Amino acid sequence: MKILKTYSERLSMLIIVLMGISSFTNIDAKIFTIGDSTVQTYTSGYYPRTGWGQVLQYFFDENYVVVDNRAVGGTSSKSFYDGYWKSDGSWSQIVNELSAGDFVFIQFGINDSANDDRYTDPFTTFQDYLTLYVNESKAKGAIPVLVATLRKNSWTDETTLYPAYHNYPVAARELAATLDVPLIDLDEASTPLMLQFGKDYCTSYLYNNYDAGEYPKYPSGNSDNTHFQELGAIEMAKLVIDELLIEDDTYTDLTTITQYVKSYHQVTVSQNDADAGMVTKTASYPADLTVTLKAKINDGYEFVEWQDASGTTISTDPVYTFTMGSSDLSYYGIFNYIGFGSTELWIEAESGEAGSLWNIVDDATASNGQYVTIQSGNNSGTSAPGTTGQITYTFNVEAGNYLMYWRVLLPSLTDDSFWMQIDGGTWTKITWETAYTDWTWKEVTSGSGDWTAGEHVITIAYREDGSLLDKIHLGSTLPTGMGEADNYSNTSTGISEFNNKEGFSQKIWKDKEQIIHISYDVKKGADFNYSIYNSNGQLVYQDSLGYLNEGSHTNSLGLKLKTGIYILKTNADENSKTSKVFIN
Repeated sequence: MKILKTYSERLSMLIIVLMGISSFTNIDAKIFTIGDSTVQTYTSGYYPRTGWGQVLQYFFDENYVVVDNRAVGGTSSKSFYDGYWKSDGSWSQIVNELSAGDFVFIQFGINDSANDDRYTDPFTTFQDYLTLYVNESKAKGAIPVLVATLRKNSWTDETTLYPAYHNYPVAARELAATLDVPLIDLDEASTPLMLQFGKDYCTSYLYNNYDAGEYPKYPSGNSDNTHFQELGAIEMAKLVIDELLIEDDTYTDLTTITQYVKSYHQVTVSQNDADAGMVTKTASYPADLTVTLKAKINDGYEFVEWQDASGTTISTDPVYTFTMGSSDLSYYGIFNYIGFGSTELWIEAESGEAGSLWNIVDDATASNGQYVTIQSGNNSGTSAPGTTGQITYTFNVEAGNYLMYWRVLLPSLTDDSFWMQIDGGTWTKITWETAYTDWTWKEVTSGSGDWTAGEHVITIAYREDGSLLDKIHLGSTLPTGMGEADNYSNTSTGISEFNNKEGFSQKIWKDKEQIIHISYDVKKGADFNYSIYNSNGQLVYQDSLGYLNEGSHTNSLGLKLKTGIYILKTNADENSKTSKVFIN
């Protein structure tokens, strides 16, 4: 069958078909993509995690070019060859499916450095396996294309990329020249793109990193600088197309597919306030792709809505997706400045309600001379531990937007994380994936944002047993040094006394029936009342004690509470005290 390539030929045949004179199958070429998890296709349960091979089809006219993505996560050049390309086992042998004129895009190198049986040496066994793919593809009449693996989101500093895959892309580059086959050099091509975008944009828009609650499939957020979210996979696929269009000048066989690359249409994205945050960058896309508009909101601002070119509201969600059409589009992100709250809270880590697995350690380099760390051997990688592995802090703030910072020391990449829960909500993994061998203030992004006025509870739990926590700050600025003096007044263990210089102090204890008793040392007569809240902040009980004179008083609460953690708040005129009570 004749292959139709020119516009006039296609138009003539279309007329013939419409006249009912003839019919034909018009697929000109098939592309097999083989590789690892940065190429593979993912199910909806992983969304927005996406491989570049998953979106490559959208860049070609599907009436003439078909992409068959066979990449498999976790594979190296060796393990893929043995398990999927030319296997003696039950898996399909891809090499036997090739036909003359097919294309095979070959990307490996990420898992080839694994310390197991997937390992290959860059300039010996790695190149040997790539050579097998090339020669066996040619033997079937197919056209092999080597892909030098793309970059990891790894930076030496804010402006310098670290070559995390070392010699593997170099070896692929050299082998392509030796074997005289086309090369898609994603290692070289992705470097200027990432430098242009910058570290922050690459992290939040291209790679598989999400804030807590940003995507339904990742309620606790995600930290992954190897794989891509959908926008990142699209950018990598665009680089694949760019490289093909360069290579087809030398390797004319590639024109069989490059002539069917679809045209792009621009999506212009802007915002009303450059200081308010970051939005998806202006870019061009082929029709039918899913395009994401995302707003990353700076502290002190809120996102209002996305507007189209006419000023019509299209979404109030910071993350909005749409299917690209066949015309240019413009979108406008609207932010609003809300400012910061007035509270500046400083909490020494050792002043919370600590479970029995936590140690308080003396250290002259720590604020107040102490820090907390979990006892050695305790790790809780997938879910937060019980109360013995938790520390809780109860405090009050004025309404507003706040930044949360922790002063931490993280000895290694395997000792760099905690769990955190706010007001009894979802546990969030707190990690920076970087070792800090000196005390460092690090922002806890899941704790930064809008806080309502009143009482709140932060619960911190261990995740890895080498992480050290010194101090917590909730306020409007990045702290320096050891920060300011502790002003956290809610440090009761549930049975110890608040030492306040004025107003009153209180001591709480429980009898064997778990009945709560409170004694007050009143320094100035006042009207007393109290409220009890559960760990979700819901009011359980409240009562008034009337006017209490200066001196000592005892109040026995005539109620029994179910097992759990409760907050007792006592008010006396302008003074208040908050204590945590454990009922077991």
